[in-house]
Amino acid sequence: MLGCGLRPNTSMHAVEELVAPPYLFGDPLRYTLVAEDGSRLQKTYTTHGFVGWAQRYDRIADLLGAPDLRKGPVLQAECYLLEASRLFECARDVLVRDPLAFVEHQALPPR
Repeated sequence: MLGCGLRPNTSMHAVEELVAPPYLFGDPLRYTLVAEDGSRLQKTYTTHGFVGWAQRYDRIADLLGAPDLRKGPVLQAECYLLEASRLFECARDVLVRDPLAFVEHQALPPR
């Protein structure tokens, strides 16, 4: 994680897909795909939701220690080096026990 901290940790989405915590999925969306030859195909995709939730993947820092999580500078950026297999294993175990461990409620903006 070069210069961005641990909160925007896309690797955590893979763990969430395995466990499927209650906040993860949004409403399914149906698309029409049009091929180059003009043929059409209907496809339904399940999106990630996160509506009303803030991602707190930085909490993994409380669970992993050296050598699985290392922090240090690269030039002037604060960076993290994560051992991916341990991240997946640890985060999966935590999400199974507490499906809301890596999120917190977020107030929605007024409409």
